[in-house]
Amino acid sequence: MRRLLVPVVWGAAVVLVLGSSSARGAAVQEPTPTPPPLTWTPGPAPAKTPVPTPRHPGGAWIRLRVHGGDRSGNWWTEVQWQDEEGEWHPVEGWQGPLERLDGEWGRVWWVSQSQFGTGPFRWVIYRGQGGKPVVLSAPFTLPETEGATRWVEVSLEAIPTPTLIPLLPISGENVAWMPHLLLLAGGGAIALGIACAACGRHKRDDL
Repeated sequence: MRRLLVPVVWGAAVVLVLGSSSARGAAVQEPTPTPPPLTWTPGPAPAKTPVPTPRHPGGAWIRLRVHGGDRSGNWWTEVQWQDEEGEWHPVEGWQGPLERLDGEWGRVWWVSQSQFGTGPFRWVIYRGQGGKPVVLSAPFTLPETEGATRWVEVSLEAIPTPTLIPLLPISGENVAWMPHLLLLAGGGAIALGIACAACGRHKRDDL
């Protein structure tokens, strides 16, 4: 009886060991679940302290001041630069009408540091945009230091105003009618000659 019991006990032990090993193997072979991918959501941007930036840092100005005449008229200004051959050319961006600045008429433009001390330049005033030039300033150079202003002054007092002045016909039998002249008032010369003319007829007495 004892001999029969020993094999039975050993057989049960072998079965238990094999069963636990197979269970561990099954547990090892089970797939490991993949964790979800990490995602990054940007948060609000950090607050920045606003730093005021000057409108024209490190530059200077040129300023035109106009005296006399009808400065509220249709005047157009332009800055020109002179090349090595003496020819004058417009500076792109430095054109515009006269403006009311601090109680006086003129125009102002900003100058960058890269332009300091260059020249020569000049201001030109036209009778309206696209019109004829009527005033030329003296040549000047741009400012050389930061924050400086180069003042240029001109006058409109000597500019004549075109006026039509008719000469009335002289009455009488000797003249049929007289011409009309277009004069340039204000000390100017005759702009146009006779607009129309006719010869007067003179009566001659019989000899």
